[in-house]
Amino acid sequence: MFICFMCSIETANHQDLIHHYKTSHNLGHNSIYRCAQSNCFRAFQSLRSFRRHIVSHNVSDRNIYSELAPSLNFNTDNMIENYNNLDITDNTQDTCNVNACCSNLQPTSESFSKKNENVRKSTAAFALSLYSNPYLNRKCAMKIIDDVSELVTGVIGTMLSELSPNDDTPNKNIVEAISHSFDGLDTESQVIKYFSDRNIYTPPKKFTINENVTVNTGNSTVMLRPMSETGAIVPLRAVLKQIFELPNFLKCSTSIPDVQSISNFTQGNMWKQKLVGKMDENSLYIPYFLYFDDFECNNPLGSHAGVHSIAATYYTFPTLSADHASLLENIFVAMLHKSSSKSHGNASIYYELIKELKSLEQNGIDLEISEGVFKVYFILGMIIGDNLGLNTVLGFAKSFSSNYYCRICKAHKNIMGKQCKQDDGLMRNRHNYNTDVEINNVTMTGISERCVFNDISTFHVVDNFCVDIMHDIFEGVCHYDLTHIIVYFTESITLFTLNNLNNRLQLFDYGSGELNDRCGIIKHEHLMKSKFNMSASEMMLFVHIFPLLVGDLIPEDDEVWQFFITLLEIIDILLCRDIDNSTLLYLEALISEHHESYVKLFHDTLKPKHHFMVHYPHVIKQDSIITCKHTSCIKEKLVYID
Repeated sequence: MFICFMCSIETANHQDLIHHYKTSHNLGHNSIYRCAQSNCFRAFQSLRSFRRHIVSHNVSDRNIYSELAPSLNFNTDNMIENYNNLDITDNTQDTCNVNACCSNLQPTSESFSKKNENVRKSTAAFALSLYSNPYLNRKCAMKIIDDVSELVTGVIGTMLSELSPNDDTPNKNIVEAISHSFDGLDTESQVIKYFSDRNIYTPPKKFTINENVTVNTGNSTVMLRPMSETGAIVPLRAVLKQIFELPNFLKCSTSIPDVQSISNFTQGNMWKQKLVGKMDENSLYIPYFLYFDDFECNNPLGSHAGVHSIAATYYTFPTLSADHASLLENIFVAMLHKSSSKSHGNASIYYELIKELKSLEQNGIDLEISEGVFKVYFILGMIIGDNLGLNTVLGFAKSFSSNYYCRICKAHKNIMGKQCKQDDGLMRNRHNYNTDVEINNVTMTGISERCVFNDISTFHVVDNFCVDIMHDIFEGVCHYDLTHIIVYFTESITLFTLNNLNNRLQLFDYGSGELNDRCGIIKHEHLMKSKFNMSASEMMLFVHIFPLLVGDLIPEDDEVWQFFITLLEIIDILLCRDIDNSTLLYLEALISEHHESYVKLFHDTLKPKHHFMVHYPHVIKQDSIITCKHTSCIKEKLVYID
């Protein structure tokens, strides 16, 4: 049965109820409707929204209210009887009777205080959602809060206060809650203070990178005034405690894959070495990765491009699954500073960060979660980033035309131009690294300064085996290889023309799903510069659809075509979620074959990004399977976290 909220008449279905509202109460499409089903009492601003809601109810027992009456402190039968006795033609009498029969509905001041607090929390959650929205800057978020506050507390609150009687009724309490719902959120500083007081927002701390003097001109005078170059660091300890005390986050961050293939950092030799001597069975050790990159916060194409460039330091957790680790919500900001401050050296920039990282490693954090209290130590697993960013932060040569630009080995650039396999005798190690630091000659060693992160006991730069597939492969090797391949097929043996390729590319059916990385046309100048106008994701797509575009025009035994197939096999292996040892050996052979064919077929020297590929199997081997006693202890500890 469906019940009218005005006169409590029961109808057989919701259509009859709507007809009753129209004929008996003269309610229209824009009238206010209230739901009287199952103690719902929700209000709707239009018939359309009310109709959509009412069909979800299926009330067959009118005594459902009687069952709830004891907990609601009012007599349902008396209320319905009062409603039945109303004179619906007299609006004044109707209002009086409604207020009279609702007099027993008045909750206690304690319940209203709790509801007011719920309104307050909902308002704060609304403000928090705006400030955490990556598509809104703080100015826009504050503007929305101001506008909504004016609408709710100003317009709606005023209207309700005028309609409410003067005595202390539930309506007065509702008006009070609405009118003060945005108190304390009037300005941005109040919003930040509100969340800071509740440990929802952790404010960054400013630190000084360098002190210098600047020239200040004004009033026809020239003055020198001191100026400080500063950065901002987010307190990692406070943030990590909040993150890992979230439900199931600790469990997800300490789960170790039980597979016989390489799929996670915790399966590697690097992590095994970092845990040597750390055998406290009552503690957990969690690795994290640091990542560095620059971004332009203003117009990157304007005349002042780069002036306001910001260098950011992020951290993430490799023990999370690949699907979760790649989400922006699981990549956290550790520090920000102006890119121009890099000229003052890494020691002054990262001093505060390194101090906090050492504290996290030595002192750890006590986490209080539903499963108990855990002592967790955070260990720097790797420092990752693009090639230039890593070489800059880790203290290696910043130019890739220098004699020794590789951060993994000490091969000379003349050797690297033709090197197809890794030379284990030229690998960097702690002994030759210390010798090179003492020499202090970047031309002879490739080291510009000692790595400041070596101050962290579990980290050394020569053990930081990190490669960047996006820049090395999809923004590097693929461009070099495919420009040679397309020139060969379109100009050397002319199996098809560039126009044929572009026509097939434009007409290619990508499928019915949404795809934003559709490949653009290829111009002749792209081939001459060995650089396509494609992003990394577009290049990854183009490499995989290239056989579908022109494969029918090329003989299978063509040696350049076989070279492309080798490249495609390498890419498919590198994109695997896990790799076993036999596949690693095959990958090493494929890379060697690829490099030899590149030099032989195109009479070209290998580029720096080609050279980094020869280290890929070695880098992956550092993530080989470990059978460490400490790892077993962690697995046993996690049994009761489940």
